[in-house]
Amino acid sequence: MNVNRVPRTLPRREFLRLGSTAVVGVAAAGLFDFNSLFAEAANLPLLSIGFAGSVPEAGHVIGLTAASSLLTSDPAFLGRGARLRVAGFARSSNAIDRPGGVHFDAIFPTRTRSGRLARFAAWSFNGRDNDVAFGNQVSFTMPVTSTEGLRFSVHRQRLEAKAERVDETMPAEPDATEQNIISLSVNSGGDAMLQRGVYVFAFRETPADHAPAWSRYGLTNDGGALKIEGIDLSYMALVIDYNS
Repeated sequence: MNVNRVPRTLPRREFLRLGSTAVVGVAAAGLFDFNSLFAEAANLPLLSIGFAGSVPEAGHVIGLTAASSLLTSDPAFLGRGARLRVAGFARSSNAIDRPGGVHFDAIFPTRTRSGRLARFAAWSFNGRDNDVAFGNQVSFTMPVTSTEGLRFSVHRQRLEAKAERVDETMPAEPDATEQNIISLSVNSGGDAMLQRGVYVFAFRETPADHAPAWSRYGLTNDGGALKIEGIDLSYMALVIDYNS
């Protein structure tokens, strides 16, 4: 797989310290995602998901919100399917020297010969030697179902020997304690509603990483690469649109 590399120099994080009373007040104002806040007690790779309703034009910025705050979905995906494109990535300066990384798999509503749901290893990043190797801006399509919508797995890059594969045609099954299963739904349930736009997946790499207040940040288009100015977290931007 062709990889890109990002240099060691990244902007430093500014920490926002809140007491318990302030957290409640901020959450009431819609600046904090309580689901993501409570999920941080577990050492899972996904912190939170942000959302922007469209891809900003080159040189422009569009506001972000928590994907979990979306109230409606787009049922047109059921008949048209989805086209997905990885459109941006950055790594936290706190994690630059750390080995390991995160894999992002697409879970398809079909079964393999071993009975598992089929997975497509769509994208990943791996830290090594004070920099990071990461996947290209891949584009792929997925069917959208009324029961599952779109499903993904976010799981850690293991440092130990690779897990044994039951089905050699599929990636090894991640440990349940090291992965998040995410559903973008067209009906009730799921982690967020499915709409056209940009979903930003923020990853936990160190104990210092906390879910961002998405409404404080904007998504910018830097020559086709989508970036979040002023945030110091590892994240990936995924554009989702109709397939037809």
